[in-house]
Amino acid sequence: MINLRFHIVSLVAVFLALAIGIAVGATVVDQGLVSQSQRRISSLDQTLQDRAASIKKLRAEQTRAEKFAAEAEPRMVRARLAATPVLLVSDGQLSDAELSNLVATLRASGARLVGVMDVANAVGIDGKVALERARAAVGATSTRSDTIRFLVRQRVIGAIAQPFATGPLEPLVKAGFLQTKGIDGVDRLETVPIATRVIFLDRSVATDRAIAVAGLLRGLAAAKVPTVVLGDATSSVVRLVRTDSSLGSLLSTVDGPTTTAGRVAVVYALEDLGRGLVGQYGLGADTDRLIPSP
Repeated sequence: MINLRFHIVSLVAVFLALAIGIAVGATVVDQGLVSQSQRRISSLDQTLQDRAASIKKLRAEQTRAEKFAAEAEPRMVRARLAATPVLLVSDGQLSDAELSNLVATLRASGARLVGVMDVANAVGIDGKVALERARAAVGATSTRSDTIRFLVRQRVIGAIAQPFATGPLEPLVKAGFLQTKGIDGVDRLETVPIATRVIFLDRSVATDRAIAVAGLLRGLAAAKVPTVVLGDATSSVVRLVRTDSSLGSLLSTVDGPTTTAGRVAVVYALEDLGRGLVGQYGLGADTDRLIPSP
């Protein structure tokens, strides 16, 4: 006859068996997971070592490429712009380092550097006080803001395209709408020579700024001033020129102002403009090539 003690012993045996089974199973699973984790860690470690070696190799190749570009740059542009007058027009975004590097490239090309003209304050003039100062600077009789902006813009364009048939820039300089300087520490910009080619340097990203600058660029294009717009691929002015067929067919653009390829492309683009060839160059959207074709 089965008694209570038998039931208790049986239940204890069952639970003991379950406990032993769980413990043994857990040990086996844990060992399997540990082994699998170790294999994964080893694989990841090897992958990281391979990636580190690849990065080191790529960095070495990049260093060689940069050194080659820096040493080859003067020879690549040599005599491309011999005695060609070049004016740098800035929208107020040009750093000293960028100016120095660009000037060195242009000098190597043989270009005759006219100077630097900062037109940031002459573009998009707004506010009653500023408009009144601009009106006085250009001697306008009209008080319409659009007319005053147009006359200021035409004075700047005329100083570049027809320097001997345009009113002086000095009033605009004194009124704070223009900043001009020569190259190599020269304090003032001399009269812009006839047949000057222009590099318009821009870093703005605001669309409204690009629209204001577009008026100046259209004026230069209408006056047949060979012009290259230089800026980052994100520059609102560069993007506007590239997407506006009426501008893109008249002006060249280059993105990458801090790179050797960008500076070389600027020299080649200026040279091509002398032959009536227009193009969009760089790594940004809507470009034809990295640099102009031979």
